[in-house]
Amino acid sequence: MAPENHDGEKHFAEIVKDFGETSMNDNGLDTGEQAKAFALGKVRDALSQQVNQHVESWLSPWGNASVDVKVDNEGHFTGSRGSWFVPLQDNDRYLTWSQLGLTQQDDGLVSNVGVGQRWARGSWLVGYNTFYDNLLDENLQRAGFGAEAWGEYLRLSANFYQPFAAWHEQTATQEQRMARGYDLTARMRMPFYQHLNTSVSVRTVFW
Repeated sequence: MAPENHDGEKHFAEIVKDFGETSMNDNGLDTGEQAKAFALGKVRDALSQQVNQHVESWLSPWGNASVDVKVDNEGHFTGSRGSWFVPLQDNDRYLTWSQLGLTQQDDGLVSNVGVGQRWARGSWLVGYNTFYDNLLDENLQRAGFGAEAWGEYLRLSANFYQPFAAWHEQTATQEQRMARGYDLTARMRMPFYQHLNTSVSVRTVFW
């Protein structure tokens, strides 16, 4: 006799629990409105998950795709992002790659395209990359240049960002452009305590 499957019951119990936790929040909605908002949120999340899976599956034969579509209660896609990492040449000596990306931020849609190389140098994996970023809604661009060195217990990375355009007038009293600056990051894993990671980052922006 096959064992009983209680996955449906567990899933229903989780939904009831989630709704109970949501309805405890004082958001000014009555129970009916809360139930409607809760149901719409569940449908929205399920559709987003299906879109993510289908797009990643569609792009995966040519590279490593990562998609995260988010939709808020107002129908905005803020926080959504997607990237597609494509190996152009991969052999025993080095890897040449390209990457495409889109990110929906509060201030608009940002696209980026980059290329880079990585190769082994002794026990280290070293590499460099360059990226082109474009804030599409405002037509603002910048270039990024980076270098990295990965060891067994230590990872180092450095990036420099340079805007292409001069200041653009945003309002009668404000101007804007993409930031210029650099960041440095070091991540270390203790060889004797491997589940403990330490990370140090430095970021400087010049306007």
